[in-house]
Amino acid sequence: MDPRTKLLMVIVANVCVMTVVKTPVTLTALAIVATALLVSRKYYVLCSFLALFSMFTTIHFIAGVVPHWLGALLAVIGQYGSRLTVVLFCAVWLFATTTPAAFLAALNRAHVPRAITVPISVMFRYFPAALEEVQSIWAAMRLRGLFSSTGSLVAHPVRAAEYMVVPLVGSTLQIADDLSASAMVRGLGRPERPTSITRIGFGVTDLLGIAACAALIAVFVYTWNGIQL
Repeated sequence: MDPRTKLLMVIVANVCVMTVVKTPVTLTALAIVATALLVSRKYYVLCSFLALFSMFTTIHFIAGVVPHWLGALLAVIGQYGSRLTVVLFCAVWLFATTTPAAFLAALNRAHVPRAITVPISVMFRYFPAALEEVQSIWAAMRLRGLFSSTGSLVAHPVRAAEYMVVPLVGSTLQIADDLSASAMVRGLGRPERPTSITRIGFGVTDLLGIAACAALIAVFVYTWNGIQL
């Protein structure tokens, strides 16, 4: 699928899900994101997505039997948590299935200003590198016996923040410097638009993605007019 179609799907999902607090809109976006992750064979991400969405949905239902202010608080957490989960994992799908080169080529093909394309291309390379650093720090802490499991990490949040954040800040600063040097070597600061050997283009999957966006917009407009399903 063309990165421009994926970006369109992310934007449409964000606008529709976060604008209207309606269950049909959220469930439609949920089906679209789940199908996209399934087709992309991101099974681990899909399971995490469904588990997190189910957790917030359960909290929302529990809020109906809890009295007073606690029930209202749980209702807000469950409602907004489920919607943010859909939006978050839609963006995760975009990052997990798109290479930085393909995304940059798509933005250049769409004549997006360089002030936007360059930061986005750096961001695409930054997050995977930062995630690798987090995994390395976690492995080093377990090797030294600081935290034996995720439960012990949660049980000592102050120590976890100290041992995780401090080395992560130093590593991310080094990553930022390396990415800046790499961007200059690649000529991203030149006024001419760079060429790319990555092939992008619209196909059948893009038509399906646009159809999914149209379906979500139709449900959004339908519920926006006050019609309950």
